[in-house]
Amino acid sequence: MNISFKRPEDVLPSALILLALVILAVSLGLILLAPVQTKAAVDKSHKNSLRKLVNQISDLNRRADGAQKEAATRLWTGDPETVSTSVLGSLTNQANSLSLKVGAFRPQRIVQVDGLTELPFSVQITGPYTRVRKVLATYDTATSKVAIRSVQIASSAQSSTYDVTATVQISAYIATQPVVTMSTAPSTKTDAKAKDAKRLPPGVNPPRTVIVTTTHTGGANGSR
Repeated sequence: MNISFKRPEDVLPSALILLALVILAVSLGLILLAPVQTKAAVDKSHKNSLRKLVNQISDLNRRADGAQKEAATRLWTGDPETVSTSVLGSLTNQANSLSLKVGAFRPQRIVQVDGLTELPFSVQITGPYTRVRKVLATYDTATSKVAIRSVQIASSAQSSTYDVTATVQISAYIATQPVVTMSTAPSTKTDAKAKDAKRLPPGVNPPRTVIVTTTHTGGANGSR
């Protein structure tokens, strides 16, 4: 590598080479002069990162618990038939208190979602618009156990007044929790059990076979 400034054609290459050497020297100096982290500093940084991660996980757990508690207030308990009767009874009581007419209450096909059983219904409510709207507003609250999926409002063809008929699609939800049950059953391998029993010390009974089954509460799919 020759650095020469005698000839004009060598000036630019030589200048670039010198610039590269200066940059390299500065970089090496910065690397050598940079403070090296001690083991204590590394451990402290690791602990701080771990503490932040634990705090984030705790915060997520608190939010999840809060969301579960809030959702629990809007879930029903019991079998689908009991819940359907309760929904119809509540709707009928509200309609009667406002002199409205409830008709065509039709349970739809039950839908199973993650951890929930959805009970969809279709119902028609007939009466003055302001009163029908008041009933629908009771389902549009944070504590309502009935969710509105869709509403269609049309003029009532059976009345000469200004009544309307609202066709409402609503849903109720039942929490579906897995229930673990344990039952004992004799083993089908009687010959193997007999052989094992011979190897056991006197007075020690052979172990029983334990079968663990998991079922889900909250009803099954199907329509009523």
